[in-house]
Amino acid sequence: MSVPSGVPSGVPSGGGRSGRDAYPRLATVGGVRARQVDGTTCGAAVLVALAAAGDVRVQERVREGGEQAWRDLQRAAHRAATTWHGLPAWPRALGTPPWGLARTARWGPVRYRHVPVADRTRRGRATLRAVAAAVREGVPVPLYVGGGRPAPVPRHVVLVTDVVLVTDPAQGLDEDPVWTVLEPGSGGLHRVPERDVLAPGASAARRAAFGGWTRATWAVLPVASTRGPRDHEGPRTEEFS
Repeated sequence: MSVPSGVPSGVPSGGGRSGRDAYPRLATVGGVRARQVDGTTCGAAVLVALAAAGDVRVQERVREGGEQAWRDLQRAAHRAATTWHGLPAWPRALGTPPWGLARTARWGPVRYRHVPVADRTRRGRATLRAVAAAVREGVPVPLYVGGGRPAPVPRHVVLVTDVVLVTDPAQGLDEDPVWTVLEPGSGGLHRVPERDVLAPGASAARRAAFGGWTRATWAVLPVASTRGPRDHEGPRTEEFS
């Protein structure tokens, strides 16, 4: 099956069917591992990976400039998401706020909005299904994750890059939706079954995909599923050796 426009290459295309491919995998942008440069730039790393998935010029900048370009782009994205009209709007030491990330997130022509996720409520699960629906349309979606009870606190940002249907005979399921998630703390692509994302418990797969955290806390959803970003390749993936 061909990869639809906007889906990172090397990642199975949305809505497809796949076997149990080897995961996690390394994710790279322009040949550079898609990993955050420090403990405050998970959101910035997601912003750059998202932009690169929709604009070949971002990929080429990283390809030509290597690690330094990747770092510079993260710093610039972090600065843009934490300032407003040139003035500080959020302490950078606390990372990237959902509203700042939504304001600056770009995937080709697509713009984003932020939605809190009460993951143990019907409304929260509906929001997570909206994440999956957007990704199945080919639009990557940033997702804040964290921990805490009863209301989890946003602590980390990941990027949902794909939703595929995986045959799982062991579970008696013919077509089980599985999310592919870019986790910038490790620079890896992880797979987690959608049922694990929606379930109240914390599975090992969800914990790995969420960078050690267990709960979805905030979604950054596309305003409209407008297709047709600039020619791109998206984050390349390679299996861990």
